[in-house]
Amino acid sequence: MPRVARAVIDGGYYHALNRGNARADLFHKPGDFEAFLRIIAEAQSRYPVDLLAWCLMTNHWHLVLRPRKAAALAEFMRWVGVTHVRRHQEHYHQRGGGHLYQGRFKSFL
Repeated sequence: MPRVARAVIDGGYYHALNRGNARADLFHKPGDFEAFLRIIAEAQSRYPVDLLAWCLMTNHWHLVLRPRKAAALAEFMRWVGVTHVRRHQEHYHQRGGGHLYQGRFKSFL
């Protein structure tokens, strides 16, 4: 059964978050946090989404985002998630090692 589409409005403010699978760490050293922020910055250059605030913890993160176009939120978050997983698995030599995130990101208006 397909997922229900998220209700997103142009210019709305969203709290988005995700957690490591089984609450496992996503970030192991300062360079991991920096790499994630570079991914976020690159995503901002690709998609019309404003990043207003962020909080990164070792096993999860929170972002406050404002998509200028409703569809941009999912595109932005998909790109961030896929890019982060690929780069993380490459860096830690974990290709094919299972899920990094517990599931798809959560977002609240």
